[in-house]
Amino acid sequence: MHRQGSDEYTSPTSANSNVEHVLRYLRNGIIDGGFAPSSKLLPKQIAESCGTSFIPVREAMRVLESEGFVSFVHNR
Repeated sequence: MHRQGSDEYTSPTSANSNVEHVLRYLRNGIIDGGFAPSSKLLPKQIAESCGTSFIPVREAMRVLESEGFVSFVHNR
């Protein structure tokens, strides 16, 4: 059983649950200090940690940007 705030993450099964899974992982990491301020969040590493593909990570990052948790720095 998964409880909110736990370090254990269950394997999601649908596209929406993949995004929610990544959102929980990233929000918890940001709030708990697992990701240092101003650190780069690398989508490939996040996808591997969450056991998902890049697309749910990208969608989760967009949500977190709209909530003010992260900001994108675009390559030039």
